[in-house]
Amino acid sequence: MGRSGRAYRRPRRVWGVGLSLLILLGGLLGCEEAQPTITGLTPQPGANVVSLAPTPTATPTPTPTPTPLPTATPTPTPIPTPTATPTPSPTPTPSPSPVPSATPVPFELATLQKAAEAFDRLQSVHFKLEVRQGKVEIGGAELRLAEGDLARPDKYQAQVKVHAFISDFNVRVVGLGGEQYMTDALTGKWNRSKADEIVNLAGLLDSKAGVGSALRAMQSPRLIGSEDLAGVKTYHLQGNVPGSSIAAISLNTLGQRDITLDVWVGQDDNRVRMLYLKEVGNSPVFWVLTFSKFDEPVTIQKPI
Repeated sequence: MGRSGRAYRRPRRVWGVGLSLLILLGGLLGCEEAQPTITGLTPQPGANVVSLAPTPTATPTPTPTPTPLPTATPTPTPIPTPTATPTPSPTPTPSPSPVPSATPVPFELATLQKAAEAFDRLQSVHFKLEVRQGKVEIGGAELRLAEGDLARPDKYQAQVKVHAFISDFNVRVVGLGGEQYMTDALTGKWNRSKADEIVNLAGLLDSKAGVGSALRAMQSPRLIGSEDLAGVKTYHLQGNVPGSSIAAISLNTLGQRDITLDVWVGQDDNRVRMLYLKEVGNSPVFWVLTFSKFDEPVTIQKPI
């Protein structure tokens, strides 16, 4: 009984102890339930229990941006006040001497000048010379008419009508380089002309003593009027020319007296279309010269 009684009392102590252990365990379990659970943190055995509440991260205090010091405004350099330059008194401009105005050239002189220049520029021209009054002797015969061509500088060819005895004869003349050739009125054969047979028609184109020179030498020219000449509108002018200025265009047969010269000048081209030559006084000398075919090609050759 004694062993059984000891055995019976021993379990009572164990139960009491076990009950105490259970109560203690329950308290521990209750404490564990009251603790917050931290995910990812496993407490190491034997370590001191530290509060696992997260430590709040301190908000960083922003670094104050330094306020830039104001840039000092540079003091402007004072602009020196310019010294006023005294304005010089203007020098009085002397009044210009009056320039004499050019005297206008009279219409008649201007027209004659243009006509003379146009004639002097001609390289060739067809002419006709008529002796309507007076006698012009060539080699013992009287010249009545000459018509042909002139070419610079000293060429001419023409059909010449002369009067000898009681008949008129036609002969041909050619002039080149100061020499002249003429056909015989009876045989028609070419011969070199004698000195008294030279008609010197080349003088009409002479730039120093020909038609152009005679026009420039006209004194007191006056406008007769505007006239139609063979379908060409012309100015008719008239004036006197010294006899010495007319010799070359009169085959050296006129010039003892002054000449009254009439000229017809083309209004559009300033070309001389016709000339009248009359000796001043009671002389019956009266010549007519007409011009045409200006600068048309012409061939003049030595006949023999």
